[in-house]
Amino acid sequence: MSRRPENSFTTLSERVPVHYDRSSGSGLGTRGTPRKWYCTADFEKKLDNCFAELWSKCPLGKAEVICTAGA
Repeated sequence: MSRRPENSFTTLSERVPVHYDRSSGSGLGTRGTPRKWYCTADFEKKLDNCFAELWSKCPLGKAEVICTAGA
């Protein structure tokens, strides 16, 4: 049985909320629902850096919310 890493997050790069977009009733193309995500601290840092780079290159700037179906 695998254990959840002790590290968790609800936002990434510049405090952008990370939501789950496959919840019952939320439908595709919505802002999803807030969730707590678990991963190692090293992987969270990689995700944070990835989104920071994306925001710096995107002409629209940072997103209001990050929607995912999980990993």
